[in-house]
Amino acid sequence: MEQETALKLLEALELLNSNMQNLAYLLGFILAGILAMGVVSIWVDLRSKKQQDIAKTASLQETQEHSPEFDPVRAEDLYARGQVEELITYCEAFQQEYPNDVQIYWYLGLAYFTRDEMSQARINFEQVIKINPNWKDPVSGYLAEIESTDNNYLPRSLSLQ
Repeated sequence: MEQETALKLLEALELLNSNMQNLAYLLGFILAGILAMGVVSIWVDLRSKKQQDIAKTASLQETQEHSPEFDPVRAEDLYARGQVEELITYCEAFQQEYPNDVQIYWYLGLAYFTRDEMSQARINFEQVIKINPNWKDPVSGYLAEIESTDNNYLPRSLSLQ
């Protein structure tokens, strides 16, 4: 009788062990499914954000004016040759007619920065970011330099408006 009870107990333990393994597999599959759903959800969110960023950039580009006469290659050449006065004159000739052309303000900012006219450089670099926030990275280095060298610099957040 004891041997029979021991065999039944052993069979019950084997069945329990088998059920526990099945449960472990099932939990593993459930957790893998949850993880996969999380990864897919993150991927969908990132894809959606990227599409929103592309749409935002496209809308920024659509609203920006570009002067058909202003030649950024010529402006770059003047800047590279150190002809700062000519560069300022060249850019200012287009500034009134095309007040939203980011490249005009970019080259004016560079020219004034080169002439150590930090207040004028800052005004033009800030206009670049205002027209197109995507230019913030290239402009931020110049603005940081202006802030560190110009004793009269007052951050916009502190200025009276």
